[in-house]
Amino acid sequence: MNQNKNRPDVGRGEPFAFRLNRDPWKGEIFVCVTDNLCDNPACGCMELGMAIFAYPGEGEELKGPPVYTFVLDIKGRTLAPKYSASPESRNFAETFLDHCDRKRWGELEEAAVYLKEEALKKKRLLKGSSDSMAGQIVKLDEAKQSRNAPCPCGSGKKYKHCCGS
Repeated sequence: MNQNKNRPDVGRGEPFAFRLNRDPWKGEIFVCVTDNLCDNPACGCMELGMAIFAYPGEGEELKGPPVYTFVLDIKGRTLAPKYSASPESRNFAETFLDHCDRKRWGELEEAAVYLKEEALKKKRLLKGSSDSMAGQIVKLDEAKQSRNAPCPCGSGKKYKHCCGS
């Protein structure tokens, strides 16, 4: 019998439940929904949008807006600096990062690669679009990034022709 039958496949972008063992979240259960943020095949970024919901109960659907939202830079294992997040989300994200072990980082990296590949297959334009979870997770802080500046993902292209398109 497969004991992992009911476990989510985080590497395929499936939502997963987790706990943080640090105040003020100690004892609470959260559900993380991940989404791709970049569908540019030339871009080398590994950004993963994270929408954190309160655990609704076994078998129940997620309701309402996420409690916390942030973007992880999977390569740097940090918060992605070019996206804005509320101070509460930033504080939660820093605690989440502190609790990520090697296995969880591996799963998140797999999810980032898988979700980007799926977006490319479907030719979905995700960044900033309101119909995607990614568009709902974050707002691009364009005031910080000039469209003519080099793209922060390291592709060598102008921002407007890469991640800013």
